[in-house]
Amino acid sequence: MSLVMAEEQTENAADHFQGLSSNFLKWFKSNPGTRLSTKITLADLRSRGAGRGVFTNAAISTGEELFAIPRNLVLHTTNSELYSKIPDLFAELGPWDSLILVLIYEYLHRDSSPWFPYLQLLPTTFDTLMFWTPAELLELQGSAVVDKIGKESAEENWNHTIFPIMMENEALFPLSTENATDRQRQLLQLAHMTGSMIMAYAFDLDADSYGNSDQNAADEGDSDLTEDEDNPTKGMVAFADMLNADAHRNNARLFHEDDFLIMKATKAIGAEEEVFNDYGPLPRSDLLRMYGYVTDNYSTFDVVEISADLIENVAASSGMDRSYLIQKRRDLESLGLIDDAFVIVRPESGSTLDEIIPVDLRMLITAFCQPGENFHPSKLSQNVKESSLALSEACLLFTSITNRLGDYKSSLQEDLDILEKLKSKDNHPLPDGVSHKRYEMAVQVRKGEKEILQQVMQQLRDFVDAHTRQIAGDPAKRKRNEIETTGLSKKRLMPEQFNSFSTSEAHDQ
Repeated sequence: MSLVMAEEQTENAADHFQGLSSNFLKWFKSNPGTRLSTKITLADLRSRGAGRGVFTNAAISTGEELFAIPRNLVLHTTNSELYSKIPDLFAELGPWDSLILVLIYEYLHRDSSPWFPYLQLLPTTFDTLMFWTPAELLELQGSAVVDKIGKESAEENWNHTIFPIMMENEALFPLSTENATDRQRQLLQLAHMTGSMIMAYAFDLDADSYGNSDQNAADEGDSDLTEDEDNPTKGMVAFADMLNADAHRNNARLFHEDDFLIMKATKAIGAEEEVFNDYGPLPRSDLLRMYGYVTDNYSTFDVVEISADLIENVAASSGMDRSYLIQKRRDLESLGLIDDAFVIVRPESGSTLDEIIPVDLRMLITAFCQPGENFHPSKLSQNVKESSLALSEACLLFTSITNRLGDYKSSLQEDLDILEKLKSKDNHPLPDGVSHKRYEMAVQVRKGEKEILQQVMQQLRDFVDAHTRQIAGDPAKRKRNEIETTGLSKKRLMPEQFNSFSTSEAHDQ
C-alpha cells in the first residue's frame, strides 16, 4: 500500500469517526427533554487508545449540570418496543438477560431503532477476558480473575433463556441466514457482544422507575453478568458512557431524579479539562475483566486471593492432622465466618500486619494453629480482633504465600523485565498466539498481585525475625511459645523452618 493510499484511508476513518459523533450529538439534542451544557464537547481520543471522551471548553463549578437525559430515552428493557411485542416472554428473564435481548433487537433493526445513532458509537469488539484466547488467558495463570470469567456458564444460561426466544421469533431478530446452526452461531456472537456492552457501559437503575421491580432477578449464570448481590436493573444511558473513568481525577457523577438522569460536576473543572466518571475501587484484574483495559491509576486497588485449600494443604504438609484441619474449617464455614478464598488488598504505606491480613484469613490460620482444647469457633472472631498475630500463625501464612507465588508462571522480577522490554523500542518476542496489547495487560495484572504477596512476605519476615530474637533472649517467652504451640506436630512451621524459606525460596520469587 502506498503512503498516499494509507493517508487517504486514515482521513476517511477520521471522517467516519467524526461523522458518527456528529450524528450522535444531533440525535441527543433532538430528543425531547434532553439538556446538554454548551460548556462540554465530545472529543476524539483515539490517539491515546481511549475512543471518545468529554472535555470542557469553559470552567465548570461544583454541582453544575453537564447534561440530562429523560428516563424514557434510557435504553432499558421496558422502553424498547420489543417489550410490548413479547411481554410474557420477559416475565421469566432477569434484568441482564432482558437487556441483552433488547440490545440485540435494537442492534439488528439498525435505522428503525430509536437508539441507532447512539448504538453506532459503541464498540463491537472488546478486550475483556471473555474474548481472550486460551493462549492469552494462560498469561494470567495464577490470578483468580480467570475463574471469574464465566463464559461457559453464560452460554449455558443463554441456551435456556434468550436463545429459544430469538430462534422462535425470527421476524423480530432478522439475521443474514435462515439456517438454524448459523443463526445460533450469530446469536451467540451477538449475545457476547451486547453482554460486554452492558458490562462496560450500562448503569445501575432504580427498578421502580421502570415498572419492573417484580421482574425475576434470579442469578443468570454468568459471573461476569451478576456483579451486584441484588442484581440491579441496568440501562444504557446515552452520553453518560462517553465519559472515561479515573480513580483519582474523577470529577462528575450521574444523579438519579424522578424524571431525569443528570450528570453533574462533583468538583470544579477548569476549561480544556477532561470530565471523568469513576468505577469505584476496582482492582486492575477486574478492570481488565469488565472493561478490557488496565491503568496504573487503579493499581492502588489491586488485590490478590489466597485459597483456604492452599492454607490447609500447607498446614497438613507441616504435619498437622488433615481431618483435624478439615473439621476446624467446616466449623468456621458453618458459622459463615470464612469463605473458600481470602482477599488481600495492596497495603498502604505504614500498614501493620494486623491491618493487612483480613479478619477471615486470620481466623483460619489461628484456628489451624490453636490446640484443640483452645478452639472455640463462636468466639474466634472476637478473639482475633483483640489479639495480635502469633508466631506460628505468621510462619504458616508465610509458607502459604511462598507456595501461592508458585502458582504464577513467572517471578516478579521477570515480569518487571518483560514490561521494560515491551515499552522499549526493541521488539520483544511475544508468546505464540498472544497480542502485544493483551500480553502487556496480563503482565501488569499478575505483577500487581505478586507485589502484594511480596510486600506481605517482607512484613512477615520482619515480624518473625523480631519475635525469634525476642524468644531466643528471653527464657520465659521461649517457654510460653512452646506452650502456645503444644499440639502441633514436631514438623510444625516454626521459625527455624521459616528462616530456611526466607533465605532461599522466598528471595527467588
